[in-house]
Amino acid sequence: LNTGDQPMQLFVVYSPAGPELALRDLPDFKLLPREANN
Repeated sequence: LNTGDQPMQLFVVYSPAGPELALRDLPDFKLLPREANN
């Protein structure tokens, strides 16, 4: 539940690595480009 006035940002870690590749097959999957850190 986000009670703030800003969008909630999540950092997700899948451990052990590998199962997250199955998420790409989901119909609502969207890969967002990484933001450049200058």
